[in-house]
Amino acid sequence: MMKTQGSDLQKLMMEVLASNLQIYREVRAVRTQMPAQVLLQEPVLFWDARGHFAPFHLDFVNSAEAFIAVLRVRFKDVGLNKIEKGEFAISEVATKRDIDLLQSWSRCFRPGQKVNMSMIFDLTPENKDNSCPVCGFINSGSSDTEIKWYEGFKGTD
Repeated sequence: MMKTQGSDLQKLMMEVLASNLQIYREVRAVRTQMPAQVLLQEPVLFWDARGHFAPFHLDFVNSAEAFIAVLRVRFKDVGLNKIEKGEFAISEVATKRDIDLLQSWSRCFRPGQKVNMSMIFDLTPENKDNSCPVCGFINSGSSDTEIKWYEGFKGTD
């Protein structure tokens, strides 16, 4: 009796193993037939401080160092000094939450997330009245709100 149960159990386990291997082969066959873009994650939808749209994949830009390296290249002509000094902010569009690049990279971004970049300018006696740091245009808005100056931005470091 015991020998028969052991034999039956072994036979059942072999059938389960064979079934699992068959499922694995079928899933693998389907996956190899899928176009590569289906296997990719959605990109992070990123608008830089000049209003340029630049989506990026988390499979490629996989650390804060890589992200900042990309920013250095994008701002090499205008604004590189701001990037080097860390005088920029990244925020999520939906929640307006600032993204802290010093925290774990996996907590910074997620696929499909929409984010904006802003440059940070210190208030000096010359621009304490919410004036543009480049052209001097005075914005009548409150000083505690975000002001978009990228239109016609020439850059200042």
